[in-house]
Order: sequence, then structure tokens, then C-alpha cells
Amino acid sequence: VTAWQIAAVGIDVAQGAVLDVSGGTTQVSQGFGRTTQLLRADGRVVDISRASADDLYVGFADQYTRVQYAPREGIHRTQTFDAPRLTSVGGYTEGKDAGAVELYAPRANFRGTLVGHVSPGTAQRTQWPLGAQLRVGSALDSTTSLDQQALFSRGHVLLVNDLARGATEAAIDVPADQADRLIAIDTSMLRQGGVTRLDISSDGQFTLASRSELDLGPRGSVSVQAHAVRMDASVRAQGGSVRI
Repeated sequence: VTAWQIAAVGIDVAQGAVLDVSGGTTQVSQGFGRTTQLLRADGRVVDISRASADDLYVGFADQYTRVQYAPREGIHRTQTFDAPRLTSVGGYTEGKDAGAVELYAPRANFRGTLVGHVSPGTAQRTQWPLGAQLRVGSALDSTTSLDQQALFSRGHVLLVNDLARGATEAAIDVPADQADRLIAIDTSMLRQGGVTRLDISSDGQFTLASRSELDLGPRGSVSVQAHAVRMDASVRAQGGSVRI
């Protein structure tokens, strides 16, 4: 799944519901090919892929020399030929990025779990797969996304730990006549599900409630666009980015 887009006048994801956009894997099978065999000074044969730079090598174990000597025929020559050894080569697993869930609504209550774990391969060192992305609302300068097409006003956004107990207390700054324009998201769900990317756009206020620390993990990212921003808890994204 690349992205799930959910657009409605109101969205309610109940506790216990799971939206799974975990990243998959690509498995590249092993093949057979020739690899160079080295001859150590002690006579042992070592595949070049496992050769140590600290050892002494005296030649190639997959090359042989034959001396042909026939004086009556006037032949005296040396022939060198290869005797390749075929071994299994290659084969690896490549982890893919997790997908995204996009919410477009003036009101939403997200108490379920967004799962976006990744499975990096053992050889993936520089291009580590990204965890899931949660997008709430389109960018403020966008005119092509679902909330703009449906003429939705982007509601106030609240991130709070343990939504069932904390939403009422944390949302007291929202004007009473705008209480129905609140998008509330449980931050504990983000941590448990492997969400590493968060993109929030609001026509009102964005609030990160107290005791609702947001940890997006290594190379995580968070972007917040709103008319007012209130940060009452810490945000962590080691080696990533935070844009507010």
C-alpha cells in the first residue's frame, strides 16, 4: 500500500482498529558464478570474498600450470589454464518504505493503531527504509488535495498521549463554538506502530499536549503548518527534521 486517503465530514477510528501500511521486502535470489580462489602460503584455498588482508597469498588456486616437454618433437612449452570453481553468489533482501495514511476532515478521532514497520535487509546501510507517514490535512498552499476539493476547513489538531483520558483536558483552549472542528490523535499509537513521519496542516491551532512526548525515531520527520502552535511536550527525531 502506498497511501490510504480517508476523506469525510467526520472520521472516527475506534480503539483496537488497525491500519497496516508496513513496508514489504524484495528478495533477490542467489545465483551461481565464478569467484576467484586464492592460495595461502600454508596451502589452504580461500575464496576472495572471505580473504583476510593480514594473510600471505602465493597465487591463484583456480589457475594451473602444465609443462609440456618432448625433446624428440622439439616441444618445450608451459601452459597456464583456468579451472574455475562455481559458487553461489549474490542474494539479498531489500526492505521497502512503509506507506502513508492521509486524513482529510474537519473533525476526526483517531484512537486506533497505525502500523508501519519496516524490515531492512542486512546489506542496507545507506538507504534505510522509512517508517509509516501520517498526514493530516493538505498543505496550506495546496489546491489539489481532497479537503480542498470537498471545501473542508482544516480543523484544530490535537496530539495527546492516551486519548481517552487526555482529550478533554488538553483541548480546553479550543473555542467552544469550534469544538466540533477538532482532530484528535493518540501519540501512544504513533510510537507503537512505527510511525516515523508526521505531516500536519491546520486552519486553526496545533497542540502537542503535556506528557505526550513525540518520538519519531532515527531519521524521523515532523512538519506542522497551523495558524497557532502550542508545544507542551518534547519532540525527538534523531538525525531527522522538525519543521514548525
